Amino acid sequence: FFANRDGKNGDEGIVRQAVYITPTPVNVGDITTDKYVGMTFNVTDMSGLKSAKPKTILVDNVKATKAITSPIHLDTVNGDVEIRGITDDGLGSGIKSVMYQIGRDANLTEDVSKWTLASGTISWKIELKGGNSINNFANGDSGEALSGKDTGLYKVPIVIRIEDNAGNVSIPTEDQRWDYSLKVDPNGDR
Repeated sequence: FFANRDGKNGDEGIVRQAVYITPTPVNVGDITTDKYVGMTFNVTDMSGLKSAKPKTILVDNVKATKAITSPIHLDTVNGDVEIRGITDDGLGSGIKSVMYQIGRDANLTEDVSKWTLASGTISWKIELKGGNSINNFANGDSGEALSGKDTGLYKVPIVIRIEDNAGNVSIPTEDQRWDYSLKVDPNGDR
């Protein structure tokens, strides 16, 4: 915000006083849900002039969630595939990005350079077509070879990274890596 120095309008001086929040201080890090918090900022400049500004701020400390709508977990697929899903940030700041990695060797870090951007945010899709078809991941490096009635198929995990506009990042843990997987049949279109 801008403050007047020495009480003169248009003078964008520096205020060297603390900003106090009334009625009582709020530690926004302690808020465990997304919510709006009313605050009043009281400022006193070096000449003793006071100003109070009420503001309502959104505290977003909660990671967004996702639901993958198609194909469903462990569907058998091959060739060109479109994976669709939705995200929800509740009362939060909104979705900034949805990103993904495919394969058992996915790097589950917040480093965005390791991830590929999906198309869309609230409603999103991942298109695996042509030279980037799901069949490229039907191997022992990216997937897990299946046996029994599924011999010749590979279970391939798709991991999703969601970041909201407040910087909260949702990434699967190592234990959740396989929570959304597809069975890939590399010979299904022959």
